[in-house]
Amino acid sequence: AEGDPAAIDGIPEGPCGKFLIYKSGKMKIRLGDRLFDVMPGTKREVAQDLAIIQPKNGTFQIMGKIEPHPLI
Repeated sequence: AEGDPAAIDGIPEGPCGKFLIYKSGKMKIRLGDRLFDVMPGTKREVAQDLAIIQPKNGTFQIMGKIEPHPLI
């Protein structure tokens, strides 16, 4: 619905923000003109890895473990 801050139908694909990582280790994310804190999430019992799948050339590459789980 128009004007609904939770509606995401009209958001185009692609980059939508920028992570800012400070020397202290503190992180923030900038979305448009708003700045949000990024905090460490809770420890997970399930291992999670980041992978890239490229169907056009049939490749699959594991980039590594996702730790810690950020909370925005």
